[in-house]
Amino acid sequence: MKTPSFFTSLPNPELWSNKRQSIQFWLQDYKKLKPSSSGFVIDYKSWNLSKSQLKKMRFPITLLLLAITLVACTPKPKPIEYGADGCEYCKMTIVDNQYAAEAVTDKGRVYKFDAIECMVNYTLNNPDIEMAFLLVNPFTQPGELVSADKSTFLISKNMPSPMGAFLSAYPSAELAEEMRKEKEGTLYNWKELKMHFQEKGEAYFITNHEK
Repeated sequence: MKTPSFFTSLPNPELWSNKRQSIQFWLQDYKKLKPSSSGFVIDYKSWNLSKSQLKKMRFPITLLLLAITLVACTPKPKPIEYGADGCEYCKMTIVDNQYAAEAVTDKGRVYKFDAIECMVNYTLNNPDIEMAFLLVNPFTQPGELVSADKSTFLISKNMPSPMGAFLSAYPSAELAEEMRKEKEGTLYNWKELKMHFQEKGEAYFITNHEK
């Protein structure tokens, strides 16, 4: 096997020419990893290498594992499976792709919501959770996920939403204003929307939904 270019600068790069001793082979062979309380450890014994060779290899392998871990933990959104995924806040099945929302923490954990109002209430109830992404389904672009911070929101009694807040999102202020002219109501940005919910209180929106 050709020596991976990444390792040409390592001591004794010819060490990597053997398939059994190459990192590519090691990554594909789950037997080289063993579970431990802190994650995984390398089964160095199965490599059949000398102590001096192991010493030379441990540092680059550790760096590689660290890089893999960082990539694996990078926060990123996930598609919402409508009709299958459940809401983190109200526990109902997420069905409507014009009103759903998603939050991704800075640690990469993904929370999905049946309605934008559910995500608003969840973030207000969990202020200590750092969010890398707050995303909403725009009413005019069903199924897409756009940044809540860049969206404009409309609360209109003429536009019911899944959990009773009469709340919908739009990817631009212009589109939101067009809908407001047609349906009436009040426009908010994300910060204003959270303040509105905070002032009204969680019970207000639950009562509206039960009606």
